[in-house]
Amino acid sequence: MKKGFFLTIFALICARLAGTASSLQNLTYEIPLCSSIVIEGSPSFVLNRRDSDGFVPSVSTATYSLSCNGTNYTLQAKLSSRIPGLILEIQVQPPPNARSAGKVHLNELYQTVLSDITKTTIKQGIITYTLLQEDKRNPPKNQIGSATITFTLGL
Repeated sequence: MKKGFFLTIFALICARLAGTASSLQNLTYEIPLCSSIVIEGSPSFVLNRRDSDGFVPSVSTATYSLSCNGTNYTLQAKLSSRIPGLILEIQVQPPPNARSAGKVHLNELYQTVLSDITKTTIKQGIITYTLLQEDKRNPPKNQIGSATITFTLGL
């Protein structure tokens, strides 16, 4: 009886093992060096006319969050199109381990607004936008318009 019992258990174990299959799967992953930048808010401006000096500069702000595990990254910005008679000046508060380019006049070409971004994170960083009159002798005409600012984080 014992011999038959052990043979039955052995047969059940072998049947169970014989029914087991295995498979291999390749896993691909990436840990980006600079994982994210998020800009929140939409700056808007109303220019108020001064007496003979033209317009008072108009200021607006937005916030940004940035996370970067790499070294020596830059944040660049550009306008989608020129704003007739006006200049858009931008200044980005730097996170720890980064340098601000100070006040930058944006145009249609990428310009660096932060540099040397190295292994850092910032939440609720401030971006200050100032809309200035381009030529005080020639004030801009009445207009309503919009432009897109593109930010790029890279090496």
